[in-house]
Amino acid sequence: ARCQADSACAAAAPTLAQDFGAVYEQLTANPLMVDRARGGPPVRLDGVRFVIELRKQLSNPAQLLRIPLLVRELHHGDRMRAAQLLITEEDDPPNASGLLVSAFDLCGSKTFDQDAAAIDARVRAPFRQLPAQSAVVQACAVWGEKVAETSTFAPVSTNIPALILSMEFDSITPATYGRLGHLLQGGFQGSELD
Repeated sequence: ARCQADSACAAAAPTLAQDFGAVYEQLTANPLMVDRARGGPPVRLDGVRFVIELRKQLSNPAQLLRIPLLVRELHHGDRMRAAQLLITEEDDPPNASGLLVSAFDLCGSKTFDQDAAAIDARVRAPFRQLPAQSAVVQACAVWGEKVAETSTFAPVSTNIPALILSMEFDSITPATYGRLGHLLQGGFQGSELD
């Protein structure tokens, strides 16, 4: 939607949503073996890895801007070059702190299961319950029942001013969490930065 609202992006990638779905289906049926730019064993790029690699780029403003071009090239252009630019050079080891924060964010919700079901109902079938999502869901079963105290998930209440920064396309901690923070304090004063 953001690409279509921008005239330059819309002109460069006029069928971005359709291209995304087509690339996912193509890679699911026929994965690409992608040579790493710096050498090493090739990487298998299938539909799931395609989605995971795009998600990684959402948190980097410089990489975010090139996503429409990469999707278009994967569908209509130089697929191998686009795949090399899409795939991170190294397979990042699990980020223990990041997983803990994700579990903390999600597991405190009393309506997590219902929320997840409502979201899944709006998502195309191939993209439901991708591995990265299910890992956090499994972590909640351990964290919520065996580790965290109930008070852990209570909103912080303070009179100390705080600046809440969030990223519009952050798929881990979305901007709505920042808005929730000031709503819990009874209102928002100042400028909102997404």
